[in-house]
Order: sequence, then C-alpha cells, then structure tokens
Amino acid sequence: MAISPSRRCSWVWARRVALLALIIVGTSLAIITALFHMDALTTSFRALQTRAREWASRSPALVALCGVLLVSVWIVCCVPSSPIEMLLGYVYGLLPGFILVYLGKVLGCGASYYIGRRARERHGCCGCGGSRLLRSEIVEAVAIVAREHPYRCSLLIRAAYIPIAFKVCE
Repeated sequence: MAISPSRRCSWVWARRVALLALIIVGTSLAIITALFHMDALTTSFRALQTRAREWASRSPALVALCGVLLVSVWIVCCVPSSPIEMLLGYVYGLLPGFILVYLGKVLGCGASYYIGRRARERHGCCGCGGSRLLRSEIVEAVAIVAREHPYRCSLLIRAAYIPIAFKVCE
C-alpha cells in the first residue's frame, strides 16, 4: 500500500519540526546549564584549550583539518561557531586561526548552498513538491527588489542577523 504524497509531505515536515524543537530545547538546556555552572564551564573550556594545544603540538595538520570540518558542520547545522573560532585562534594564533575559520566558513556555506539547491531541485521550493511559496506575494516582492537593487539587497541580507546557512541559499 503506497503512502499518498500529501501524507508523506506532512510526515516529512513533522520530523523537521520535531528535530527543530529538539535542537531548541537542547540549546536552551545548554544555556541554562551554562548560566548556573559558569565556573565549571570555564574550567571545562580551559581544559579543552589545554588538550587542543597538546593535540596541535603532536599533529597540527590533523587538528587544523578537524577544526575546519567542525566549523563547516556547525555552519550547516546553524549552530553558532564562536567557541570553535576562539579555540582555533587561541591554539594556532591570530592569522592561522583566522585562515582556518575562514576555510571552515567557506566550506560550510558552500555545503549549505549545495544542500539548499539540491533540495530545491528535488522537492520544489517549500521542501515537499509544492510551489505555494513561489506564488507568495512576499517572495515575489523580495524577488522584484533583488532584481532592481541587487547590491543593496545583498548588503542588507549579509548585515541581517540570520544564520549563514540561510543567507547563502537564496
């Protein structure tokens, strides 16, 4: 017995909403835990820095590669990567740390762009074959403004407080 496309679409969206809710709850718990256990968090971060320096002294290329990959995965998952950026800067110094973070962000943005385009090609704009979003008045208005003033629109999107993974998709 085949599942109807509308039921499949609702199941896909239900899983996405459940995953988003799980991420929000996990992030909230992490923030609350961090607020109440700031001393333990500071101690853990210092231990992480010490361990990262030890690993970087043993095999710097491997740790650098892992740092770049970790930054890129965090970008794709829309998780703030500031702690990893600071850690890479602390371990490798200002310029090499900046270069590693930059490579990770470029890789993460490229992966986000590829995933977004691939999903759009496969499933249409809303993620499940529908074109309701394409017919939306707001999306059409944004598309007109983007065609008329591409640089201004690009600058405003870059300046907006939106995760990088969303900024590169459209």
